[in-house]
Formats: sequence, structure tokens, C-alpha cells
Amino acid sequence: MLTAPSIDRRPRVPGDPVVSVVIPAWRPWRLAEVVGSVRAQTLAGWELIVVDDGSPEPVVVDGDDLVLVRQANSGPGAARNLGVELARAPLVAFLDSDDLWAPGKLAAQARLHQGAPEVVLSATNARYLTAAGSELGRAGERYGLAGPQIPYGRLFHENCLVTSAVMVQREAFRRTRGFDTVRRGAEDYAAWLRIGRLGEIGYLDEPLVDYLVSDSGLTGAGARAGDWHTNELAVYAEILAEYPELRRAPFVAGALARAEFDAGWGHLSRREWAAARGAFARALWQRPQRLKTWLNLARATLHLAPGGGR
Repeated sequence: MLTAPSIDRRPRVPGDPVVSVVIPAWRPWRLAEVVGSVRAQTLAGWELIVVDDGSPEPVVVDGDDLVLVRQANSGPGAARNLGVELARAPLVAFLDSDDLWAPGKLAAQARLHQGAPEVVLSATNARYLTAAGSELGRAGERYGLAGPQIPYGRLFHENCLVTSAVMVQREAFRRTRGFDTVRRGAEDYAAWLRIGRLGEIGYLDEPLVDYLVSDSGLTGAGARAGDWHTNELAVYAEILAEYPELRRAPFVAGALARAEFDAGWGHLSRREWAAARGAFARALWQRPQRLKTWLNLARATLHLAPGGGR
């Protein structure tokens, strides 16, 4: 077992890159294609850092234009943190090992940051795709995003950013705690909320990322088990403890009500009646006028499984 990361910095990695790309990898099944989408970028001067997060079989990546790091399995948050620690560029872009970029992604986002230094974090639109390549929708439309900025209150309401669409100022990232290394679910959301307190959040509406929707991923597994909303609420508690002035912001009550309602719906779907009642009651504490919450609280009280929509 590795006790310290091993770093293989290959000869054609630029010494003064424009953007550092960080890919955490654990048993990646399409890494060659993902790396190929980085190599196809129109932006010159990128630095690619692949972090093998303790895969059972060591990750193999061909080419002399990247940094290959190996560490004991520590989770995607720790892998990304290590990648940022090693990054040499002023901007860092994150890419998951099953997502793909359009060729102009890095160039468009780098232009955004270089033209607006107050932007500490940015994201592009993204297409949600099945493994078969069918499009299920787009992030921008799903969350009602429109450029050129995402208000902090919109980000606080829910995690509307796809990790593979995000670029950050390296120094802004390093001023925060980075990604949570214990929580494996919503660790990216906490990072975005902390970085977003340091400046503006930029947005490009062009869909420059193909995001693979998979039930086997951490998000899908967490949603089925009910862990996702538990993690989400824990993130809110952490952020509000760190930034108590946010408690006065008008968007906070709506975000907490939304998260508790979503948690309650998950409990209701799994017939966890007491937990559902508690979540819906907490949602009503934040937003007592929402009729749908009252209706679902009644369902949980009467032990009625949900039918159609919520």
C-alpha cells in the first residue's frame, strides 16, 4: 500500500501552463477517451494531472505530456486536492474520468477568467448523456442558468454545477479548505460554496461538457440510499457556521426548505415514515406556506406511499 504519493512528471509537461487539468481516477473504464478530449483542446499550454486514487490495478496512461500521480485510496476529494496542490497554472479545471470535453472548452473558459479577474469560479453548460450516448437534458436548462454570472444565492439554493464543467482560480481554491476528504458525496458542493464567497461565479451557456449519467456513481448511489440529501444538509450546516452572516440572506430559508423537502421525499419513497415526517416538518419550519410540503407530510403521517410527481 502506498504511504506517500508517487509523482511521474513526464518530459513534455509545460513548465508554465495556462490551465492545469485534474482528473481523479479509480478503476477508470474510458480514461484514454477522456484524456483524448483534453489533448484535443484548442488551448495550448495545458498541464494534465491524472491522480490514480489507489485503483486495484494501477492506472496506465500513455504519453509524455502529463503528470501521473499514485496515492492510496482516499476518495475523489483528496485526489482532486492533491492535483491542485501539484498544479502550476493559475487556473485549474476539473474533469471526471468518465466525462468528456468539447475541443473549445478550456479556451473559452480561460478567456472568461482572463477577461474578468474578479471571477474566482466558473462553469459551462453540460449535456447529460446515457452510456449509450442519448441526451437526457442540459444543466443550464435544468437549473435555469443564464450567463454571464451565477448569483451566489442561486448556487446556494442547490448544486447547479457539474464538476467537469468547473474552472477555478488556483489561489482562490487554496484559500479554502478544498474538497472534503471524509464526505464522499456533496464534497464538491461545499468547495464551490466556499470559493464562491471570494468573488464572482462566471457562466458560459455553451454545452462544452458531456456528463455521463450513471446509477453506479457516487451521486446515484447516494440518492438511492438517502445519503445525498444528508450530505447536502451537512454542507449547509458547515457553510452557515463558517459564514454566519449568510443566515440573514433571503435565499437561505428557501434552500434549507428545498433540501429538507427532497430528503423527505426520499424517505417517503422508501417508506421511512418517521424520517419523512421529520424532514417535511423541518421544511415547513423554513417555508410554512408551501402546500406540497403539507400534502406530503400528510402522506407520511397516513403511511401513504407516493404515487406520481412530488
